Amino acid sequence: MVTYSQELEMALAEEINHRERRELERKQIVAIPRQTPRYWGPNAFEEPYREIEISTQSPEFDIINQLMNATISNHGSKYGTINGQDPTELLINRIIRIHNNELWHVYCYKKDMIIHKYNDRLTDCESSKYLQAHPILTPLLDTKTNEYWLFHGCSRNSLYHLLHSGYDPRVSNLSGMFGGGFYLAENSSKSNRYIPCPKCGKNSIGNDIGCNCANQQDIEFAIVLYRAALGDVHVAMKYDKEKYRRGPNGQRVRRPPKKTNDKDLYDSVMGESMENGSDRLKYREFILYDSGQAYPEYVIYFRRSANRARQSSNIENLKKKCRNFLINTFRKNPE
Repeated sequence: MVTYSQELEMALAEEINHRERRELERKQIVAIPRQTPRYWGPNAFEEPYREIEISTQSPEFDIINQLMNATISNHGSKYGTINGQDPTELLINRIIRIHNNELWHVYCYKKDMIIHKYNDRLTDCESSKYLQAHPILTPLLDTKTNEYWLFHGCSRNSLYHLLHSGYDPRVSNLSGMFGGGFYLAENSSKSNRYIPCPKCGKNSIGNDIGCNCANQQDIEFAIVLYRAALGDVHVAMKYDKEKYRRGPNGQRVRRPPKKTNDKDLYDSVMGESMENGSDRLKYREFILYDSGQAYPEYVIYFRRSANRARQSSNIENLKKKCRNFLINTFRKNPE
C-alpha cells in the first residue's frame, strides 16, 4: 500500500520541472545565434576544436601584447617572480586563439540569457553605472552583458581542461576570498602570480614561495585571456568572510550574493581594490559561479623579465585602439 506524502509529491514535481527546464535549455541552445568575431576568419568552426597561432606582425598580436604589459603592477616580489623580483615586463613568445565550437556555443547562450534577463537594459543597473565611473583596465567588449577581456593564471595541467572542457565551479577551490568560483583579474601581473613554474612547480599562490631553477629568463609560462560576461556585478567594498566565503551554517559559498530584493542573485562578484575605497584587496578580482559565463579566447605564452623599469602606459589610448580593432568584427552567419 502506497502512503500519500505531500513532501514526496512536491519533490517529484520539482524534479520533473527541473528536467523540463533542462530539456528546454538544451533545445534553446541550438537556436541561439553564435556570432563570432570577424578576425576569427571564415570557417571558424571547420573543426570542433582549433588552435590558431596569431602572426606577430598582426594588429591582433600587438593589442594583446600591449594589454599584457599595460596591466602589470607591483605585488611585493613574493609569487610569480623571476630571480626573486616582480616582473616588469612579460615577453610574448606566441599567442594562440582558441576556436572551441562547444564552449563558444554555451558562452553565447549565457550571454543571451543575461540580455533577456535584463530586457536588454543592463546599462541601467547600478553596477554598470559604477563600472562606467570606475572603469575596468581591460576593454569593455559588449555593454549588453558587461563583457570584458580578463586574465586567468593556472598550472599547465589545468590549462588543457580549461581550453577543451571549460571551467567547472563545482570543483573549484573553496578557500578563495569569495568562495568556490572561477577567479579572473584585470591585471595580467595578478594572474601571473597563480602560474607555477613548469619545472619545479613552485613560485605561485597555493604553492611554495620562490623558484631556484636555473635560467629563469628562458622559462615559458602560459596565461589565458578570457571573454567574461559579468552581467549585473556585485561590487564588494567591505569584505565579510561570513558573507562571501563561509556562508550560513558554515557552508562554503558557491554562488554570488542575493540582491536587495532578497530573491534574485547577482551574476558575478567584483572584489574592489583599496584604490577605489575597498578595505581588503590591493587589486581587483572577478568571480564567476556559473559554468560557461567566460570563454577562453587566447592562450598567451610568455617569459618573465625584470631587466628594465616598468613602462608607463596610457590605458585609455590602448582601449581606444582595442575598440577600433573590434568595431564591426562580428560575423552574422558563422559556420
